Amino acid sequence: MIKKTLFLFLFVILVSTNLKAIPIHAYYCFNTQQAETIVNIFDEFMGSSGSKGASTHRLYAFPLNGENLATHCIVSESDTPDQHEKNVKIFEGSAGGQKLLGTFFDIVEPVTEGAGTPIASYGNLDPKKHTVSMLIDLKINNDEEFLKTWSIFVKKNSKGPVTLFADYFTGVQGRTHYVVISSESLNDLINNLNSTLGSEEGRAFSLSLRGNREILGRSLINLVKSWEK
Repeated sequence: MIKKTLFLFLFVILVSTNLKAIPIHAYYCFNTQQAETIVNIFDEFMGSSGSKGASTHRLYAFPLNGENLATHCIVSESDTPDQHEKNVKIFEGSAGGQKLLGTFFDIVEPVTEGAGTPIASYGNLDPKKHTVSMLIDLKINNDEEFLKTWSIFVKKNSKGPVTLFADYFTGVQGRTHYVVISSESLNDLINNLNSTLGSEEGRAFSLSLRGNREILGRSLINLVKSWEK
């Protein structure tokens, strides 16, 4: 996708050989000091008739961005690749969408873009409640082996919603997957991490992944606003 397309990221999860059934979470990450303006222009467009047929979009802030260089990301959540392509046409092919994109690119510094798909999820994620998350960037050598080990550990130990994504069109160098662990507060998130990954079983889990998993970075992300469709 060209840079002036906003949607090239994040939560029903399936593994499928049918490409048309694969969800696409496209992300566009950037730096800005005018997040309020971004909220306003999305409010205007997503509340208009011009956005009819668009999928859900979410704005995330990175208050502690670790190795990531972006302050924010916009994520479009599409059920299928066809819906992702429809989003692009809606934003680029309407007067309201063009107005939004023009203002957007005047006030942001692009950092990266890409798209992943959720492949495993545990817990009941409610974006309206679980607004604080940790994003963990991973490089996995053996997908099948990692998914099996990860699923067993998370299913038994997770105390909150957690989702594993395959980063099919990566915007982060070397990243093949990413995990999003979500909570209702930062305190709950830290307690969840300490009681799972910080436990004896968690340390054993980490040791079992040596040679197959490399952690590239960790970031704290907060949901700023969702535009549900």
